[in-house]
Amino acid sequence: MTGAPSLEYEAKEWQIDGRRNLLLTVTLPVFPYTRQTRTTRWRDNPSGARVRAYNEARATLRDALTAIMLAEKLQPFDPVPLGMSSFFWLKNPGRVDLSNLEKALEDSGNGGILYPDDRWIWHRGFGGKALGEPRFRLHLWEIKER
Repeated sequence: MTGAPSLEYEAKEWQIDGRRNLLLTVTLPVFPYTRQTRTTRWRDNPSGARVRAYNEARATLRDALTAIMLAEKLQPFDPVPLGMSSFFWLKNPGRVDLSNLEKALEDSGNGGILYPDDRWIWHRGFGGKALGEPRFRLHLWEIKER
């Protein structure tokens, strides 16, 4: 299904026992989280270049998630405890730390795109990474009934 230009994705939303679930599968690579300080983001060296690349990739991912949510008329989650699981397909999965991929995806959903803030993610479900064309699957769900 494509609702945003040149973006391949699938979006599903459903309820289980009054708790909302959202599943997104998006054909877009995720650049792993890169630790940054006030100075590394502006340095003209490899450390600064990696931080800038992460910030640019995160902005692209945020734009894609925003476009999907708007195209599918999906609302972000309210500030309630959430569960999150994610799976990543990569061209070279042995070179990337899974937790850094998960953190990058968490950061991209902040600010009301998927949820108000990633501090609302209280539980991690099954996740992983595998060899394949770059894409990811993200499952978010409400932990408690409202």
